[in-house]
Amino acid sequence: MGRQTTTPLHRQLETIRQQMTDAQRHPGFRTDRAGVADEGRTHQMVDSLGIALLRSDRTGTITYANSNAAKLLGYTLADLVGGDGSDLWGNATVGGAPIRTNGYPIAVRTKDGSTRWCHAFVSELPDASGVDIGLVDVTEGHEHRCEIEASEALFRSAFENGPIGMYITDGNVDGILSNQALQAMLGRTAEQMNAVSFTDLFPEDIAVEAANVARRFVDGTQDAGHITTKAFRSDGSE
Repeated sequence: MGRQTTTPLHRQLETIRQQMTDAQRHPGFRTDRAGVADEGRTHQMVDSLGIALLRSDRTGTITYANSNAAKLLGYTLADLVGGDGSDLWGNATVGGAPIRTNGYPIAVRTKDGSTRWCHAFVSELPDASGVDIGLVDVTEGHEHRCEIEASEALFRSAFENGPIGMYITDGNVDGILSNQALQAMLGRTAEQMNAVSFTDLFPEDIAVEAANVARRFVDGTQDAGHITTKAFRSDGSE
Protein backbone atom coordinates (compact mmCIF):
# COMPACT_ATOMS: atom_id res chain seq x y z
CA MET A 1 0.00 0.00 0.00
CA GLY A 2 1.16 3.52 -0.70
CA ARG A 3 1.63 6.31 1.78
CA GLN A 4 -1.61 7.39 3.45
CA THR A 5 -2.67 10.87 2.37
CA THR A 6 -3.34 13.25 5.29
CA THR A 7 -6.41 15.47 4.96
CA PRO A 8 -7.99 17.95 7.42
CA LEU A 9 -10.59 15.29 8.26
CA HIS A 10 -7.82 12.77 8.91
CA ARG A 11 -6.21 15.22 11.30
CA GLN A 12 -9.49 16.02 13.07
CA LEU A 13 -10.27 12.36 13.67
CA GLU A 14 -6.70 11.58 14.74
CA THR A 15 -6.79 14.49 17.23
CA ILE A 16 -10.01 13.13 18.71
CA ARG A 17 -8.54 9.61 18.85
CA GLN A 18 -5.42 10.87 20.64
CA GLN A 19 -7.56 12.74 23.16
CA MET A 20 -9.69 9.69 23.93
CA THR A 21 -8.93 7.83 27.13
CA ASP A 22 -9.22 4.07 27.52
CA ALA A 23 -12.69 4.64 28.94
CA GLN A 24 -13.73 6.50 25.82
CA ARG A 25 -12.37 3.85 23.49
CA HIS A 26 -13.93 1.05 25.50
CA PRO A 27 -17.33 2.00 26.95
CA GLY A 28 -17.64 0.48 30.40
CA PHE A 29 -13.88 0.40 31.06
CA ARG A 30 -14.48 3.03 33.73
CA THR A 31 -17.77 3.51 35.48
CA ASP A 32 -16.89 6.57 37.53
CA ARG A 33 -18.74 9.82 36.83
CA ALA A 34 -15.70 11.59 35.34
CA GLY A 35 -15.08 8.78 32.88
CA VAL A 36 -18.69 8.79 31.72
CA ALA A 37 -18.59 12.58 31.29
CA ASP A 38 -15.37 12.40 29.25
CA GLU A 39 -16.85 9.72 27.04
CA GLY A 40 -19.97 11.77 26.46
CA ARG A 41 -17.99 14.84 25.43
CA THR A 42 -15.92 12.81 22.97
CA HIS A 43 -19.01 11.36 21.33
CA GLN A 44 -20.52 14.84 21.09
CA MET A 45 -17.40 16.06 19.26
CA VAL A 46 -17.52 13.18 16.80
CA ASP A 47 -21.25 13.63 16.21
CA SER A 48 -20.88 17.37 15.66
CA LEU A 49 -18.31 16.72 12.91
CA GLY A 50 -20.80 14.49 11.10
CA ILE A 51 -18.48 11.49 11.30
CA ALA A 52 -20.07 8.06 11.20
CA LEU A 53 -18.19 6.10 13.85
CA LEU A 54 -18.26 2.32 14.12
CA ARG A 55 -16.25 -0.27 16.00
CA SER A 56 -15.49 -3.72 14.63
CA ASP A 57 -13.93 -6.74 16.25
CA ARG A 58 -11.37 -8.93 14.51
CA THR A 59 -14.05 -11.07 12.90
CA GLY A 60 -15.62 -8.05 11.24
CA THR A 61 -18.63 -7.94 13.55
CA ILE A 62 -19.78 -4.42 14.34
CA THR A 63 -19.79 -3.90 18.10
CA TYR A 64 -20.62 -0.19 18.24
CA ALA A 65 -22.11 2.49 15.98
CA ASN A 66 -23.11 6.10 16.58
CA SER A 67 -26.21 7.87 15.32
CA ASN A 68 -24.35 9.33 12.34
CA ALA A 69 -23.48 5.81 11.18
CA ALA A 70 -27.10 4.68 11.45
CA LYS A 71 -28.27 7.77 9.52
CA LEU A 72 -25.64 7.37 6.78
CA LEU A 73 -26.21 3.64 6.29
CA GLY A 74 -30.00 3.59 6.69
CA TYR A 75 -30.03 1.13 9.58
CA THR A 76 -31.36 1.37 13.10
CA LEU A 77 -28.65 1.12 15.73
CA ALA A 78 -30.13 -2.18 16.88
CA ASP A 79 -29.83 -3.64 13.37
CA LEU A 80 -26.36 -2.21 12.76
CA VAL A 81 -24.66 -3.41 15.94
CA GLY A 82 -23.99 -7.12 15.72
CA GLY A 83 -24.04 -7.07 11.93
CA ASP A 84 -21.24 -8.10 9.60
CA GLY A 85 -19.03 -5.24 8.40
CA SER A 86 -18.53 -6.98 5.06
CA ASP A 87 -22.19 -6.20 4.35
CA LEU A 88 -21.14 -2.55 4.33
CA TRP A 89 -17.72 -2.41 2.71
CA GLY A 90 -17.33 -5.82 1.09
CA ASN A 91 -14.72 -8.48 1.71
CA ALA A 92 -11.62 -6.35 1.07
CA THR A 93 -10.75 -5.91 4.73
CA VAL A 94 -7.88 -5.95 7.16
CA GLY A 95 -8.89 -7.25 10.56
CA GLY A 96 -12.55 -6.67 9.75
CA ALA A 97 -12.01 -3.02 8.79
CA PRO A 98 -12.15 -1.50 5.30
CA ILE A 99 -8.84 -1.09 3.53
CA ARG A 100 -7.74 2.52 3.29
CA THR A 101 -6.98 3.66 -0.25
CA ASN A 102 -4.52 6.55 0.04
CA GLY A 103 -7.06 9.30 0.45
CA TYR A 104 -9.54 8.00 -2.12
CA PRO A 105 -13.06 7.13 -0.94
CA ILE A 106 -14.34 3.59 -0.64
CA ALA A 107 -17.74 2.28 -1.69
CA VAL A 108 -20.04 1.61 1.27
CA ARG A 109 -23.36 -0.17 0.79
CA THR A 110 -26.43 1.13 2.62
CA LYS A 111 -29.36 -0.96 3.80
CA ASP A 112 -31.38 -0.21 0.64
CA GLY A 113 -28.50 -1.39 -1.57
CA SER A 114 -27.36 2.03 -2.74
CA THR A 115 -23.71 3.08 -2.61
CA ARG A 116 -22.26 5.92 -0.57
CA TRP A 117 -18.67 6.96 -1.22
CA CYS A 118 -16.85 7.58 2.03
CA HIS A 119 -13.40 8.43 3.28
CA ALA A 120 -12.52 5.72 5.80
CA PHE A 121 -10.33 6.36 8.84
CA VAL A 122 -9.22 3.25 10.69
CA SER A 123 -7.63 3.20 14.14
CA GLU A 124 -6.66 0.00 15.97
CA LEU A 125 -7.85 -0.37 19.54
CA PRO A 126 -5.11 -0.40 22.21
CA ASP A 127 -5.77 -4.02 23.16
CA ALA A 128 -5.75 -5.10 19.47
CA SER A 129 -9.26 -6.55 19.87
CA GLY A 130 -10.59 -4.61 16.92
CA VAL A 131 -10.68 -1.24 15.22
CA ASP A 132 -12.52 2.05 15.27
CA ILE A 133 -13.76 3.08 11.83
CA GLY A 134 -14.72 6.61 10.88
CA LEU A 135 -16.70 7.18 7.69
CA VAL A 136 -17.18 10.61 6.14
CA ASP A 137 -19.70 10.78 3.29
CA VAL A 138 -18.16 12.40 0.19
CA THR A 139 -20.57 10.91 -2.37
CA GLU A 140 -21.58 14.19 -3.98
CA GLY A 141 -18.00 15.39 -4.38
CA HIS A 142 -16.81 11.99 -5.59
CA GLU A 143 -19.51 11.74 -8.25
CA HIS A 144 -18.78 15.29 -9.38
CA ARG A 145 -15.08 14.46 -9.63
CA CYS A 146 -15.89 11.35 -11.69
CA GLU A 147 -17.96 13.48 -14.07
CA ILE A 148 -15.08 15.94 -14.45
CA GLU A 149 -12.58 13.14 -15.03
CA ALA A 150 -14.85 11.60 -17.69
CA SER A 151 -15.21 14.98 -19.38
CA GLU A 152 -11.46 15.55 -19.27
CA ALA A 153 -10.82 12.09 -20.71
CA LEU A 154 -13.22 12.83 -23.59
CA PHE A 155 -11.55 16.17 -24.27
CA ARG A 156 -8.07 14.64 -24.14
CA SER A 157 -9.06 11.91 -26.58
CA ALA A 158 -10.54 14.46 -29.01
CA PHE A 159 -7.50 16.71 -28.58
CA GLU A 160 -4.83 14.07 -28.99
CA ASN A 161 -6.44 12.05 -31.77
CA GLY A 162 -8.28 14.74 -33.74
CA PRO A 163 -7.25 15.51 -37.36
CA ILE A 164 -7.04 19.29 -36.72
CA GLY A 165 -3.81 20.73 -35.37
CA MET A 166 -4.45 22.04 -31.84
CA TYR A 167 -2.30 23.84 -29.31
CA ILE A 168 -2.81 24.87 -25.69
CA THR A 169 -1.03 27.98 -24.46
CA ASP A 170 -0.95 30.08 -21.29
CA GLY A 171 -1.10 33.80 -20.57
CA ASN A 172 2.60 34.17 -21.33
CA VAL A 173 1.96 32.62 -24.74
CA ASP A 174 4.27 29.74 -23.86
CA GLY A 175 3.46 26.29 -25.15
CA ILE A 176 1.80 23.89 -22.75
CA LEU A 177 0.46 21.10 -24.96
CA SER A 178 0.17 20.32 -28.65
CA ASN A 179 -1.53 17.43 -30.39
CA GLN A 180 -0.14 14.93 -32.88
CA ALA A 181 -1.80 16.58 -35.88
CA LEU A 182 -0.08 19.91 -35.18
CA GLN A 183 3.25 18.23 -34.49
CA ALA A 184 3.04 16.45 -37.86
CA MET A 185 1.98 19.65 -39.62
CA LEU A 186 4.93 21.64 -38.27
CA GLY A 187 7.46 18.83 -38.29
CA ARG A 188 8.21 19.08 -34.58
CA THR A 189 8.15 16.63 -31.71
CA ALA A 190 6.04 17.30 -28.63
CA GLU A 191 9.20 18.31 -26.74
CA GLN A 192 10.20 20.74 -29.50
CA MET A 193 6.74 22.27 -29.51
CA ASN A 194 6.90 22.81 -25.75
CA ALA A 195 10.31 24.46 -26.07
CA VAL A 196 9.14 27.27 -28.36
CA SER A 197 6.87 30.24 -27.84
CA PHE A 198 3.55 30.48 -29.66
CA THR A 199 4.91 33.51 -31.54
CA ASP A 200 7.91 31.54 -32.84
CA LEU A 201 5.58 29.62 -35.13
CA PHE A 202 4.51 32.66 -37.20
CA PRO A 203 6.08 35.38 -39.35
CA GLU A 204 7.29 38.40 -37.39
CA ASP A 205 4.63 40.76 -38.81
CA ILE A 206 1.80 38.57 -37.55
CA ALA A 207 3.38 37.17 -34.39
CA VAL A 208 2.40 40.11 -32.14
CA GLU A 209 -1.22 40.04 -33.32
CA ALA A 210 -1.38 36.27 -32.86
CA ALA A 211 0.05 36.58 -29.36
CA ASN A 212 -2.47 39.28 -28.42
CA VAL A 213 -5.36 37.18 -29.67
CA ALA A 214 -4.05 34.18 -27.68
CA ARG A 215 -3.80 36.30 -24.51
CA ARG A 216 -7.38 37.52 -24.94
CA PHE A 217 -8.50 33.92 -25.26
CA VAL A 218 -6.62 33.02 -22.07
CA ASP A 219 -7.94 35.94 -19.97
CA GLY A 220 -11.50 35.45 -21.18
CA THR A 221 -11.98 38.79 -22.96
CA GLN A 222 -12.38 37.08 -26.34
CA ASP A 223 -14.23 33.84 -26.93
CA ALA A 224 -13.50 33.19 -30.60
CA GLY A 225 -11.56 34.57 -33.51
CA HIS A 226 -9.20 33.65 -36.30
CA ILE A 227 -6.08 34.78 -38.08
CA THR A 228 -5.07 33.55 -41.51
CA THR A 229 -1.31 33.36 -41.75
CA LYS A 230 1.70 31.22 -42.51
CA ALA A 231 3.32 28.92 -39.99
CA PHE A 232 6.91 27.70 -39.97
CA ARG A 233 8.02 24.12 -39.85
CA SER A 234 11.11 23.15 -37.84
CA ASP A 235 13.27 23.29 -41.00
CA GLY A 236 12.14 26.86 -41.73
CA SER A 237 9.79 25.96 -44.55
CA GLU A 238 6.31 27.48 -44.62
